[in-house]
Amino acid sequence: MLFALLLFGCAFDQKFNTIQTGDSKEKVIGILGEPEDRQFQGKDEAWQYCKTGTGFGKCGYKTIWYYEDRVTGITSYSKNCFGPGSCGAYFKTIKWEEAPNRTIGIRQR
Repeated sequence: MLFALLLFGCAFDQKFNTIQTGDSKEKVIGILGEPEDRQFQGKDEAWQYCKTGTGFGKCGYKTIWYYEDRVTGITSYSKNCFGPGSCGAYFKTIKWEEAPNRTIGIRQR
């Protein structure tokens, strides 16, 4: 059983490794499926995914950040997730100041 949890954890992380800055939401959904949590602020958006089995009572989380519908970066965190239900019950509220830096546009002089 431990092997199965480790294998699942590796597959979970490998899928995220295929996502690149600038990718569309459609591409992300094609790789990861629908997010388990979405939060919005203006043109910014954050999608959260989770997995159990990162350790006893721990859940692993990945946040994909978007600006104007394009990926700007991915961050990770883990939390204790004891109790009934899936790890989805333990998503954190997004802190927008933690969003990756983004380039709005580049102009030639």
